[in-house]
Amino acid sequence: MSDRPAENQSRSLPWFARWWGILAIAFVIIFILSAVYLVCQGLVFGKSVSELTNQAQANLTAEEIFLGSPYSVETADDPAVGGTSSLVTIVEFCDWHSSYCQETAKTIRDIVSVYNGSVKLIFRDFVTDSDERAGRLAEAAQCANEQGKFWIMHDRLFLQSELLNDEQIYKLAGDIGLDQNNFKSCYESRRYQKEVQADTQAGLAAGIRGVPTFFFNGYKAEGALTAQNFVDIINYLLPGQELESDTVNTEINGEIN
Repeated sequence: MSDRPAENQSRSLPWFARWWGILAIAFVIIFILSAVYLVCQGLVFGKSVSELTNQAQANLTAEEIFLGSPYSVETADDPAVGGTSSLVTIVEFCDWHSSYCQETAKTIRDIVSVYNGSVKLIFRDFVTDSDERAGRLAEAAQCANEQGKFWIMHDRLFLQSELLNDEQIYKLAGDIGLDQNNFKSCYESRRYQKEVQADTQAGLAAGIRGVPTFFFNGYKAEGALTAQNFVDIINYLLPGQELESDTVNTEINGEIN
Protein backbone atom coordinates (compact mmCIF):
# COMPACT_ATOMS: atom_id res chain seq x y z
CA MET A 1 0.00 0.00 0.00
CA SER A 2 1.48 3.41 -0.98
CA ASP A 3 2.04 6.15 1.63
CA ARG A 4 2.15 8.93 -0.98
CA PRO A 5 -1.23 10.41 0.05
CA ALA A 6 0.15 10.89 3.56
CA GLU A 7 3.30 12.51 2.18
CA ASN A 8 1.25 14.84 -0.02
CA GLN A 9 -0.93 15.75 2.93
CA SER A 10 2.17 16.57 5.02
CA ARG A 11 3.58 18.72 2.25
CA SER A 12 0.33 20.63 1.98
CA LEU A 13 0.42 21.67 5.66
CA PRO A 14 1.20 25.36 6.29
CA TRP A 15 4.70 26.06 7.63
CA PHE A 16 3.46 26.80 11.16
CA ALA A 17 1.85 23.35 11.38
CA ARG A 18 5.05 21.47 10.55
CA TRP A 19 7.48 20.38 13.25
CA TRP A 20 10.13 22.95 12.42
CA GLY A 21 7.48 25.70 12.27
CA ILE A 22 6.18 24.77 15.71
CA LEU A 23 9.75 24.78 17.04
CA ALA A 24 10.43 28.23 15.55
CA ILE A 25 7.24 29.65 17.06
CA ALA A 26 8.13 28.21 20.47
CA PHE A 27 11.59 29.77 20.26
CA VAL A 28 10.16 33.21 19.42
CA ILE A 29 7.67 33.01 22.29
CA ILE A 30 10.42 32.07 24.76
CA PHE A 31 12.57 34.93 23.48
CA ILE A 32 9.75 37.48 23.87
CA LEU A 33 8.87 36.27 27.36
CA SER A 34 12.53 36.44 28.40
CA ALA A 35 12.83 39.99 27.07
CA VAL A 36 9.70 41.06 28.96
CA TYR A 37 11.06 39.51 32.15
CA LEU A 38 14.37 41.33 31.82
CA VAL A 39 12.65 44.65 31.28
CA CYS A 40 10.45 44.08 34.32
CA GLN A 41 13.51 43.25 36.38
CA GLY A 42 15.15 46.49 35.33
CA LEU A 43 18.01 44.87 33.43
CA VAL A 44 17.21 46.79 30.27
CA PHE A 45 15.94 49.98 31.86
CA GLY A 46 16.27 51.07 35.44
CA LYS A 47 18.39 50.62 38.49
CA SER A 48 19.74 47.11 37.85
CA VAL A 49 21.40 48.16 34.62
CA SER A 50 24.28 49.26 36.84
CA GLU A 51 25.13 45.58 37.22
CA LEU A 52 25.91 45.55 33.51
CA THR A 53 27.95 48.77 33.52
CA ASN A 54 29.78 48.81 36.85
CA GLN A 55 32.66 46.55 35.90
CA ALA A 56 33.14 48.00 32.43
CA GLN A 57 33.01 51.60 33.66
CA ALA A 58 35.30 50.95 36.61
CA ASN A 59 37.93 49.65 34.18
CA LEU A 60 37.80 52.79 32.03
CA THR A 61 40.61 55.28 32.38
CA ALA A 62 39.87 58.97 32.91
CA GLU A 63 41.04 59.68 29.37
CA GLU A 64 38.55 57.18 27.93
CA ILE A 65 35.61 58.76 29.76
CA PHE A 66 36.35 62.08 28.07
CA LEU A 67 36.40 60.65 24.56
CA GLY A 68 32.64 61.13 24.21
CA SER A 69 30.60 64.30 23.92
CA PRO A 70 29.57 66.36 26.97
CA TYR A 71 25.96 66.80 28.04
CA SER A 72 24.36 69.94 29.44
CA VAL A 73 22.99 68.67 32.76
CA GLU A 74 24.28 71.26 35.23
CA THR A 75 21.57 73.23 37.03
CA ALA A 76 21.43 76.13 39.45
CA ASP A 77 18.38 75.07 41.46
CA ASP A 78 19.25 71.51 42.49
CA PRO A 79 20.94 70.65 45.82
CA ALA A 80 24.69 71.18 45.65
CA VAL A 81 27.77 71.03 47.83
CA GLY A 82 31.31 72.27 47.21
CA GLY A 83 32.77 75.37 45.63
CA THR A 84 30.56 77.96 43.97
CA SER A 85 33.06 78.64 41.16
CA SER A 86 34.62 75.20 40.90
CA LEU A 87 36.80 73.97 38.07
CA VAL A 88 35.10 70.56 38.26
CA THR A 89 31.35 70.08 38.49
CA ILE A 90 29.97 66.61 39.11
CA VAL A 91 26.27 66.06 38.47
CA GLU A 92 24.96 62.89 40.08
CA PHE A 93 21.69 61.23 39.01
CA CYS A 94 20.33 58.77 41.56
CA ASP A 95 17.27 56.79 42.60
CA TRP A 96 16.49 56.60 46.31
CA HIS A 97 15.91 52.85 46.15
CA SER A 98 19.25 52.09 44.49
CA SER A 99 21.76 50.22 46.63
CA TYR A 100 24.51 51.41 44.26
CA CYS A 101 23.56 55.04 44.93
CA GLN A 102 23.64 54.31 48.63
CA GLU A 103 27.14 52.84 48.31
CA THR A 104 28.57 55.93 46.62
CA ALA A 105 26.58 58.60 48.50
CA LYS A 106 29.05 59.28 51.32
CA THR A 107 32.18 58.48 49.31
CA ILE A 108 31.59 61.15 46.68
CA ARG A 109 30.77 63.90 49.22
CA ASP A 110 33.85 63.10 51.29
CA ILE A 111 36.05 63.27 48.21
CA VAL A 112 34.52 66.58 47.08
CA SER A 113 35.28 68.11 50.48
CA VAL A 114 38.95 67.15 50.23
CA TYR A 115 39.45 69.28 47.11
CA ASN A 116 38.74 72.49 49.07
CA GLY A 117 36.30 74.22 46.74
CA SER A 118 37.78 73.06 43.45
CA VAL A 119 34.98 70.50 43.00
CA LYS A 120 31.21 70.96 43.15
CA LEU A 121 28.62 68.17 43.43
CA ILE A 122 25.04 68.61 42.19
CA PHE A 123 22.40 66.01 43.04
CA ARG A 124 19.57 65.26 40.60
CA ASP A 125 16.80 62.66 40.79
CA PHE A 126 16.29 59.81 38.36
CA VAL A 127 13.08 58.03 39.27
CA THR A 128 11.11 55.77 36.93
CA ASP A 129 7.32 55.97 36.75
CA SER A 130 7.07 52.40 38.05
CA ASP A 131 8.67 53.33 41.39
CA GLU A 132 6.20 55.79 42.94
CA ARG A 133 7.66 55.39 46.42
CA ALA A 134 11.12 56.50 45.28
CA GLY A 135 9.46 59.53 43.75
CA ARG A 136 7.91 60.44 47.08
CA LEU A 137 11.28 60.08 48.82
CA ALA A 138 12.75 62.43 46.23
CA GLU A 139 10.01 64.96 46.96
CA ALA A 140 10.66 64.66 50.70
CA ALA A 141 14.34 65.44 50.17
CA GLN A 142 13.43 68.49 48.09
CA CYS A 143 11.10 69.70 50.84
CA ALA A 144 13.97 69.33 53.32
CA ASN A 145 16.13 71.34 50.93
CA GLU A 146 13.72 74.27 51.39
CA GLN A 147 14.88 74.41 55.00
CA GLY A 148 18.56 73.95 54.19
CA LYS A 149 18.76 70.32 55.29
CA PHE A 150 18.82 68.37 52.04
CA TRP A 151 22.04 66.49 52.72
CA ILE A 152 20.99 65.40 56.21
CA MET A 153 17.70 64.11 54.79
CA HIS A 154 19.62 62.58 51.86
CA ASP A 155 21.78 60.49 54.17
CA ARG A 156 18.91 59.37 56.41
CA LEU A 157 16.67 58.44 53.48
CA PHE A 158 19.35 56.25 51.93
CA LEU A 159 19.80 54.46 55.23
CA GLN A 160 16.05 53.76 55.58
CA SER A 161 14.66 54.02 52.06
CA GLU A 162 13.02 50.57 52.04
CA LEU A 163 11.16 51.15 55.30
CA LEU A 164 9.74 54.64 55.08
CA ASN A 165 6.04 55.36 54.80
CA ASP A 166 4.61 58.87 55.07
CA GLU A 167 4.30 58.78 58.85
CA GLN A 168 7.92 57.67 59.20
CA ILE A 169 8.98 60.47 56.86
CA TYR A 170 7.18 63.02 59.06
CA LYS A 171 8.94 61.63 62.11
CA LEU A 172 12.28 61.74 60.32
CA ALA A 173 11.64 65.39 59.41
CA GLY A 174 11.18 66.17 63.09
CA ASP A 175 14.24 64.15 64.11
CA ILE A 176 16.53 66.19 61.86
CA GLY A 177 15.10 69.49 63.09
CA LEU A 178 12.78 70.53 60.27
CA ASP A 179 9.76 72.71 60.88
CA GLN A 180 7.23 69.90 60.64
CA ASN A 181 4.25 72.03 59.65
CA ASN A 182 6.12 73.58 56.72
CA PHE A 183 7.56 70.24 55.72
CA LYS A 184 4.19 68.48 55.84
CA SER A 185 2.56 71.23 53.78
CA CYS A 186 5.29 70.94 51.16
CA TYR A 187 5.22 67.15 51.08
CA GLU A 188 1.44 66.70 50.99
CA SER A 189 0.97 69.31 48.26
CA ARG A 190 3.59 67.50 46.12
CA ARG A 191 5.28 70.82 45.53
CA TYR A 192 8.31 69.20 43.90
CA GLN A 193 6.68 66.44 41.88
CA LYS A 194 7.27 68.25 38.59
CA GLU A 195 10.85 69.07 39.62
CA VAL A 196 11.59 65.39 40.21
CA GLN A 197 9.99 64.47 36.88
CA ALA A 198 11.99 67.16 35.10
CA ASP A 199 15.23 65.74 36.53
CA THR A 200 14.33 62.29 35.28
CA GLN A 201 13.48 63.58 31.81
CA ALA A 202 16.79 65.45 31.69
CA GLY A 203 18.55 62.21 32.58
CA LEU A 204 16.77 60.31 29.85
CA ALA A 205 17.66 63.03 27.33
CA ALA A 206 21.30 62.60 28.35
CA GLY A 207 21.16 58.88 27.64
CA ILE A 208 21.05 57.59 31.21
CA ARG A 209 20.30 53.87 31.31
CA GLY A 210 20.56 53.30 35.04
CA VAL A 211 21.82 54.70 38.32
CA PRO A 212 24.06 55.99 39.61
CA THR A 213 25.26 58.02 36.65
CA PHE A 214 27.76 60.85 37.05
CA PHE A 215 28.64 63.70 34.72
CA PHE A 216 32.10 65.24 35.15
CA ASN A 217 31.97 68.66 33.50
CA GLY A 218 29.27 67.14 31.32
CA TYR A 219 31.06 63.89 30.47
CA LYS A 220 29.16 60.77 31.46
CA ALA A 221 30.38 57.91 33.63
CA GLU A 222 27.92 55.16 34.56
CA GLY A 223 27.81 52.82 37.51
CA ALA A 224 28.95 52.75 41.14
CA LEU A 225 32.41 54.25 40.70
CA THR A 226 35.02 53.49 43.34
CA ALA A 227 36.76 56.17 45.36
CA GLN A 228 39.84 55.62 43.19
CA ASN A 229 37.76 56.20 40.04
CA PHE A 230 36.57 59.55 41.41
CA VAL A 231 40.09 60.64 42.37
CA ASP A 232 41.52 59.68 38.98
CA ILE A 233 38.82 61.54 37.04
CA ILE A 234 38.95 64.66 39.21
CA ASN A 235 42.74 64.77 39.05
CA TYR A 236 42.56 64.50 35.26
CA LEU A 237 40.43 67.65 35.22
CA LEU A 238 42.67 69.52 37.67
CA PRO A 239 46.13 69.58 36.11
CA GLY A 240 48.59 70.99 38.60
CA GLN A 241 46.17 70.51 41.51
CA GLU A 242 46.11 66.73 41.66
CA LEU A 243 45.85 64.93 44.98
CA GLU A 244 47.45 61.58 45.68
CA SER A 245 45.18 58.71 46.64
CA ASP A 246 46.97 58.38 49.98
CA THR A 247 46.25 62.03 50.73
CA VAL A 248 42.56 61.64 49.92
CA ASN A 249 42.47 58.43 51.94
CA THR A 250 43.91 60.17 54.98
CA GLU A 251 41.59 63.16 54.67
CA ILE A 252 38.35 61.16 54.46
CA ASN A 253 39.58 58.49 56.90
CA GLY A 254 38.42 55.81 54.50
CA GLU A 255 39.92 53.39 52.10
CA ILE A 256 40.54 53.89 48.41
CA ASN A 257 39.28 50.74 46.72
